[in-house]
Amino acid sequence: PKDLLYAARLGLARAAILGGQNDLGETTLRELLADPEISLRDRDYAANLLGSHLRDQGRLREAIQAFQGGESK
Repeated sequence: PKDLLYAARLGLARAAILGGQNDLGETTLRELLADPEISLRDRDYAANLLGSHLRDQGRLREAIQAFQGGESK
């Protein structure tokens, strides 16, 4: 089911970021945010994960965009 696919990808992104694979985590989260079929709950979670990660790296403008649910590059 599509819901499980999104949950797995969110988990992968979170694990990648926590494991130091920032590029993989960021790319996965950005792809999820760009997916028009993702649920609002999963979109909010992806935006929060990406925003928090970017904020922790000092990339504040990108973090604000991510927290707002927009794709940040």
